[in-house]
Amino acid sequence: MNFDLNVVPFSRRETFLAVSLLPEGKNRPAGLYLRTVRGGDDKFGEAFRIELLDDAGELLPFKAETNPASVKLAAFDSSSYAELCISDSRTARFRTRGCGIRLTFQPAAYDYAYEAVPGSWEVNSFTHECRFMLTRLAGCMKMEVIWDKIKSSRIVAEFRPDGAAGTAEFAIEEFRTVWKPRPAWEPFEAAVKEAEAEFAAWLDHSLTVPAHWQEGRELAAYITCSSPRLMYSEHNIIKRLAWTKLADKEDEAILPEVRGFIGTHDKDWEDERQWSHPDLEITVVLEGSGRFVHEQEERRVEAGHVALIPSLAAHSFHAMTPIRFGVVLVDGLPMHVRELFERLVVLGKPRLIALSRLDQDRYERLFREWLRSRSSTLKEPVRNDLAWIEILLLFLNEHSHPDQQSFTVSHTGDYIRRHLQEPIVIGSLAEMAGLSEEGFRKRFFKAYGMTPKQYQQMCRLEEAKWLLSSTDKDMQAIAEQIGFAQLHSFSL
Repeated sequence: MNFDLNVVPFSRRETFLAVSLLPEGKNRPAGLYLRTVRGGDDKFGEAFRIELLDDAGELLPFKAETNPASVKLAAFDSSSYAELCISDSRTARFRTRGCGIRLTFQPAAYDYAYEAVPGSWEVNSFTHECRFMLTRLAGCMKMEVIWDKIKSSRIVAEFRPDGAAGTAEFAIEEFRTVWKPRPAWEPFEAAVKEAEAEFAAWLDHSLTVPAHWQEGRELAAYITCSSPRLMYSEHNIIKRLAWTKLADKEDEAILPEVRGFIGTHDKDWEDERQWSHPDLEITVVLEGSGRFVHEQEERRVEAGHVALIPSLAAHSFHAMTPIRFGVVLVDGLPMHVRELFERLVVLGKPRLIALSRLDQDRYERLFREWLRSRSSTLKEPVRNDLAWIEILLLFLNEHSHPDQQSFTVSHTGDYIRRHLQEPIVIGSLAEMAGLSEEGFRKRFFKAYGMTPKQYQQMCRLEEAKWLLSSTDKDMQAIAEQIGFAQLHSFSL
């Protein structure tokens, strides 16, 4: 059975990889594409445009002939051709005879490529939230990678035959965090035969139909074999299939990679240069002061400041006094957790926010408890890490302040929380913040969305709720402890 790549993508069971002939779109020439369909059917997910090359490096027009196990790209004007198959859940294999293949990757912000080991190049795709390893298996490999400030502006790979054999062979592996080199590669023919056997077994277990419907039965069997679950869209038939991972066979390569530590430095310490890395970074200044630099922008940081640094953003820290940091580095977060980080940054650039002294102490206690839990033997370390990272990000979303003036006013909020029994004296609070009374009222309302008196009432009621649920004190005793003169104040 053959099928049309304009209509049905080529894929395989339990993989996110697919191959399709796509029409021209915004910033996308029409052509054959290797795609990754992570995230459902709201986008095409095109990763690499696939083109055939002759001996002179010129493009060879071709026809795609597709069956459930492989795709053959046959040149119109010669006997040259290329074949591809999906050998496992994360690997596409390619082989050519008498021609070469050019892969063109369209980089977006922060995408880049580099040579990981001789013969293997890693392409990091921020857009697709994954990485690809291109590995030469036979023939020649030529890479064109142009660096432009924060990304590779052009990434092109060419694979050509080498020697009398006239063949070239390579693999593309999709992974999330850590690439695992293979000790050996199975022959291309063996990979195709395995895919053929898998589909044949599936077809044997599908419903039988009259002979005149046999072609439709095979196509339906291929579509359902390619994905254990299907999602249908009304918008475009090409986007009707979304390959999803079986929950009970999750590949450990997509698990998040998390690191956390406390770094202590003297007043003369500084980063040698601006660094960048694929991890998201959350760094809290626990003690001391210093400077934070991103490209040409420099900011002073002190205890309570939080630096939120997106993946691949160049940055450096420089101590001005003895300084101590609490650092979280994480890659491969699930989307719902990553969104908490994205809320805190602006336009994908590093951002400084601030915690009040009281909230900084609470954050540090949470952070240390997480580090302590990581040092013990856990039954589910990955789930524990994800839960703690989500808690830390939720805490920052709830309690951080976006600017220095709000940071200053937050100290008065801490004072109110610590002295619930005392009456509000605006003049004293304004002096504490270094502002006029009118300026303090405006800044406080901007930071907390309420007046100081309303904030005190809210804190008193929250404390009362806690004491009622966690102690055996009566209402009168609680009212006196939190500064309410009479019981009816609880009804306010």
